[in-house]
Amino acid sequence: MALLRAVAISDIHGRRDAVKAFLKDLKDRKIEVDYALVAGDIGCPEDPYRLMNILKMIRNFGLEVYYVIGNWDIDSRTEEANGIYNLDKQGPVNIQGFTLVGHGERFEEYNLPPNSLPIMLSHYPPYGILDRGFKYTPYRKGSHTGVIKLNYLLEDYNPLIHVFGHAHKSGGLNMKLGGTYYINVARLDRFTRENKCIGNYTLIVADRGSPPRIKHIYIGGVYKVCARCGKKVLMPPSWDVCKECMMKDELIVYPQVSATHIQNVSVSFVSCLEERDGDPNPFISKITVPLTTIRNKGVLREFIEDNIREEVYNILLKKHSQLLTLPKDSLLYLYPCPRAEKSITPFILRLLKCKNCSHYDPSKESCLIFRTLLKYKIELLWGIGFKSGGQNDEHTLEKYLLIFTGDHKPMDESLLEELRLHHFNVIVVSMPSSLLRRSEKD
Repeated sequence: MALLRAVAISDIHGRRDAVKAFLKDLKDRKIEVDYALVAGDIGCPEDPYRLMNILKMIRNFGLEVYYVIGNWDIDSRTEEANGIYNLDKQGPVNIQGFTLVGHGERFEEYNLPPNSLPIMLSHYPPYGILDRGFKYTPYRKGSHTGVIKLNYLLEDYNPLIHVFGHAHKSGGLNMKLGGTYYINVARLDRFTRENKCIGNYTLIVADRGSPPRIKHIYIGGVYKVCARCGKKVLMPPSWDVCKECMMKDELIVYPQVSATHIQNVSVSFVSCLEERDGDPNPFISKITVPLTTIRNKGVLREFIEDNIREEVYNILLKKHSQLLTLPKDSLLYLYPCPRAEKSITPFILRLLKCKNCSHYDPSKESCLIFRTLLKYKIELLWGIGFKSGGQNDEHTLEKYLLIFTGDHKPMDESLLEELRLHHFNVIVVSMPSSLLRRSEKD
């Protein structure tokens, strides 16, 4: 049976010296592969020709190149070239009995051939899987960099392998969840202070009859005994702990996550207007979660929260020309304590003072906001618009509170009415208590 023999790399960031070191390492180790899977961030913004220059370096080494672009490849010039294929433009291709499908810029689902066995290539990780790093969208509150849309694609494709990059912290790791092997291949452009490349790349050997063989290799790496797990593994010379031990929490899978955890999630909307003219709830009425891509209950909770945030943002942006989310520290300046004079205290201290204050006054918006903060997880958003009226053009402002609570702690109706009277539109997300309870497995 024909084997798929590929090398996978990502996050080159325009460093041609990293590519030269990578190709030299392949040659020195006498590694024989046929394909290169390049998972984005290939070029650099200051040189639009760097992306194709780098891909041609890899092609000239004798490898057939399949790639997707990443966030560093914006405005890079791409062109058709023999043996170099942009999967967003090419669409799904058959190689060695597998259907290779790529999602760099395009996240619409492809109709794959019947009985195909997909291998997926993307720049971004799926949400919650080897995706720790800097958040890249305003609605994210944790450290997940994964793209939620990819989770839905993965559940539909059910690929054997998903190769990606972007999340540098988790680069050089792989894990199996369900029937899919997830491989984070970031990043090739890792250099020491002495400008020596210690970037990583990944060898993948697969056929349709057995599990794939996956091996992460560090350029110039040596076999050492890990100071934590005691295993002899390949790592950069300066490391004493292997990557698996560094990111141990990211590799833990508890497959007992099921649909029962998402039952009774509800989103309700309370307008600040007394009459809503019978308008239906504009927000999510039913939560759907691609459970095959969720590795534990903690990730499921974060997935639902971020999914709802994204939906809320998208709906509000259709109504307003601008949308601002206000961090909690900003509330100190927007809602100063009515009893304090010209003093700003740290946020957590302000909360403690409010908790023990006996002068709560619901007519004061500051008191109301911080009383709500003491009871619930909240986020304040401002929807900004523009109303045209000839010579009387004016900006409009609507205030929104996104409140997360549990079904064991329903929303205080009197507090909800006070918020409405202060012209807040309130979006209440009720989560099942079984999902909110934390355990060691989270």
